[in-house]
Amino acid sequence: MRNPTFHPSRRAALLGAASALVLGGCGGGPGVTVTPGGDPPSISSQPAAATAATGGSVTFSVAASGSGLAYQWRYSVDQGVRWTEIAGAVGASYVLAAVHAYMNGWQYQVVVTGSGGTTTSKPVTLTVAPATGAALASFGVAPDGRHPTATPALGSDGFLYGATLDGGSAGTGTLFRVSPAGERAQLHSFGSGAGSEGSGPLGGLTLGPDGFLYGTTSNGGTFNNGVVFRATTDGAVTPLHSFSGGSDGAVPYGGVSVAADGTVYGTTFFGGANGKGTVFRIGAGGAFTVLHAFGAAGDGEGAKSEPVLGTDGSLYGTTTGGGAHGKGTVYHITAAGDYGVLHAFGAAAGDAQGPVGRLLQASDGLFYGTTFDGGASGGGTVFSLAADGTFALLHSFGAAGDALRPYAGLLQGLDGHLYGTAASGGAAGMGAVFRVTLAGAESVVHSFTGTADGRNPLAGLVQGAGGALYGACQFGGPADQGTVFELVP
Repeated sequence: MRNPTFHPSRRAALLGAASALVLGGCGGGPGVTVTPGGDPPSISSQPAAATAATGGSVTFSVAASGSGLAYQWRYSVDQGVRWTEIAGAVGASYVLAAVHAYMNGWQYQVVVTGSGGTTTSKPVTLTVAPATGAALASFGVAPDGRHPTATPALGSDGFLYGATLDGGSAGTGTLFRVSPAGERAQLHSFGSGAGSEGSGPLGGLTLGPDGFLYGTTSNGGTFNNGVVFRATTDGAVTPLHSFSGGSDGAVPYGGVSVAADGTVYGTTFFGGANGKGTVFRIGAGGAFTVLHAFGAAGDGEGAKSEPVLGTDGSLYGTTTGGGAHGKGTVYHITAAGDYGVLHAFGAAAGDAQGPVGRLLQASDGLFYGTTFDGGASGGGTVFSLAADGTFALLHSFGAAGDALRPYAGLLQGLDGHLYGTAASGGAAGMGAVFRVTLAGAESVVHSFTGTADGRNPLAGLVQGAGGALYGACQFGGPADQGTVFELVP
């Protein structure tokens, strides 16, 4: 068969009817766009597929020839159906500086433009290795602290600050610091018994706007019913309030929230007018006020975490028990002091039950939390709640290999997803770190194994500026007395 021949006049008419002729390139594949009066760029070396660990970096490169070359890299999350240009990626090489697990399977290609048209490289795939976790520090050599159950605080100096439930010189808990390199220092040993500055810290530490660390102990103090304290980053502890066990409450299990004006908010598990716990406030000048006593008919009881300040100025928190169905509540207290139950857990089979950790108000304005029990498989849940009480169950834990029994609250990561810890479950049954999208898609990021990284975490997570997650396991490590871990998601 003879190849078709174009008469010069017909060729001119064809080119006059269209400014460019596109050859190939359907569906994001390689292709060429020809501009009249020149030759398109020629790619002599295509980008190569890459594999990287989470937290690592990869470089995609292309070699092309032609005149007046310009480059634009782009990526696709749906196998080339749609492509998104990468801002600033306009060189022959593109460096992806921080690889995340959710990028696994993404495709990359570059469009090379010259005076004679454009040429698109072939798409290549990024493969992301599973996330790895490692213990930064471990506990257990006397008089060391033991069993860190509290969510650590990340200081402005880049150090992690945390507490252990027991251990130390009196055996009743410590404050510690861990450097980014994993060097740990014991800052303070709590005393024991009535009259002490407090003992047995269970709740997390909070870095206040004044640079001090704030927290609670579940025992000790003047009446041996727990203490709210302030500490310097060198470990000097000052008690702010000793609970009497009466109307002010007793045994704070959670930490505290600190407002921009220095006001401290927290809860107690016991005490108060009804013996079912309280919500309290400590002003910047030290004045202590009970905002609410739990335990009336239909009310929640037994709060194990601190309330959080919403963007509307109200406090939002959870109780692990009480409510209309006896399975816990979400409550709020307005800036004017009005109290109300927003949601009662356990209304039906498969519902969430028993929230323990603090709430998180995410970037979409909704509150997100976890429950230790309930859900379709009884292994706990992740839920969302609007300020008007609209509730949604996002995920039920309990499938094979999934996380189980989340105790702490959630963190919204730099990528917009939610991250949390579970006390059990995972591949080894020793607990896990999990990720949940705001739409409720859940995956296990890391399964704890015991000695190397820790096990059975009760503490929540914090995230460093570089994206790494930090937390603590109450057990595990060489002495099985707990660890502080780092995880790059």
